[in-house]
Amino acid sequence: MTTDGPDFRLLFQAVPGCCLALDLDFTIRAASDSYLAATMTRREAIVGRALFDVFPDNPNDAEATGVANLRASLERVLARRLPDTMAVQKYDIRRAESEGGGFEERHWSPVNFPVFADDGRVAYILHTVEDVTNLVRLQEGSAKERARSEERYSQLLNAAPDAIVVVAADRRIDLVNAQAERLFGYARSELIDQHLDILLPEQYRQGHGEHIKRFFATPGARPMGSGLELFARRKDGTQVPIEVSLSPLQTAQGMTVSAAIRDIRERKRMESAAKLLADRLASAVDSIQDGFALFDAGDRLVLCNSVYRRMVGGALDGAVVGKSYVEGLDAWLADLRFEDEAERQRSRRARLASRE
Repeated sequence: MTTDGPDFRLLFQAVPGCCLALDLDFTIRAASDSYLAATMTRREAIVGRALFDVFPDNPNDAEATGVANLRASLERVLARRLPDTMAVQKYDIRRAESEGGGFEERHWSPVNFPVFADDGRVAYILHTVEDVTNLVRLQEGSAKERARSEERYSQLLNAAPDAIVVVAADRRIDLVNAQAERLFGYARSELIDQHLDILLPEQYRQGHGEHIKRFFATPGARPMGSGLELFARRKDGTQVPIEVSLSPLQTAQGMTVSAAIRDIRERKRMESAAKLLADRLASAVDSIQDGFALFDAGDRLVLCNSVYRRMVGGALDGAVVGKSYVEGLDAWLADLRFEDEAERQRSRRARLASRE
């Protein structure tokens, strides 16, 4: 280099990026000012020393891989004679004793380049890095917050009394809760990303796509199939009577639909049992030889036998049916011209009422 030529050492030191020039045995030959600032080192303390003596792994981090990963990248540069871009690395930096000593957690994005001599051989390796510690910490914080949010949402879903199935616009299942696993007999892993048809009986599959399209066109909370009997299909092929309420759910991936699915098998069993009991009761009542009538808590006629109907006669066709016992009895007595008896009944009721 001539005395009036550029001082390349000074140029290298002044480059804005964080750079090291390394010999082929990974000895540090030069360092940029930016690199020294980022690594909390001084030029006179590192130039001429082996890279991994200056920058060892953090001895307090049993999982540290910075040295091994960087050495492997530098060796690839020598073997391939090509640049090597590394994934973001956790590579802690030693603090000066004046700063308290120990190691400071840092994350870097490194790229290593071969520098060729005039004869074509690799003469140096240029090691460049970007300090991405703050970005990694921000991403980790966001990931942790997302994880906490997802955990809270999962807890809320699993606390819901009904089965919850969240479906995307393509009718793929995005999310299910524990109640859905129990209702349908599938493990969660068997449902996620599956087509919704897996939970639909054959008779509903053809038209269900249009229902989903209409929902996404005009999203809003509403019951599904109002007034209709709906059924879901379990893993074992059996069908379960259900009620379904739909709600739109906005996610980072777009609009989805959340279906709250209620198992109404027990209600159906109770309704069937109540109907059977009523039929049997009506049959038993009709076999009674005397007049018999049953009134509800509001004194309204619930059922009566044929003897009672004959006793009351035409009053059942109008005045008594749907009216209270009191109204029916008064109408019946008046209709039969038993005015005195009707008055005695009214007086008796008045006395009873005054004692309450």
